[in-house]
Amino acid sequence: MYCANLSIPQSVPSGTYSLFLVGQIGNVTIRETKDIRIVSIAKTWVQTDKFLYLPGQLVHFRILTVLGPQFQVSYEEIPDVYITSPSGRRIAQWLDINNSHGIVHLNFTLADEPEEGLYQIHVESSTSQARQTFKVEPFVLPRFTVTITPPAYILASDTQANFTIC
Repeated sequence: MYCANLSIPQSVPSGTYSLFLVGQIGNVTIRETKDIRIVSIAKTWVQTDKFLYLPGQLVHFRILTVLGPQFQVSYEEIPDVYITSPSGRRIAQWLDINNSHGIVHLNFTLADEPEEGLYQIHVESSTSQARQTFKVEPFVLPRFTVTITPPAYILASDTQANFTIC
């Protein structure tokens, strides 16, 4: 088996192209044509540090955008990032975010008594859009009572005792 590396320049636009393969293996000449499709994409990911937040907590999130057929990291400024509440109100916004490192780290502090439900982080750039959800709800540990009822008496010589636990 013979392998060859195919390098696609970043400037090739999306489309269908023909790949011509001409070569010789031993005494056999190979001439092959295959159609290939190059898709230039722009994909943005938004990641939070966790899915469930309590009121008053700090929501950390990061944004990464990749471009082109080789998935190169984008360093373009991000024009608009905002967070919407479960009722759809915009509660935080960042404009013209510097993306000189290729990944953006942002955070947002929730109110002490926020609206409960699914919040959305919206990222809108010149090349793509992305959304990520996170949930806000108070978490209260469940309360319960354990009742242990011992037998009426236990002798020192007993090797076993039966207790009722409710």
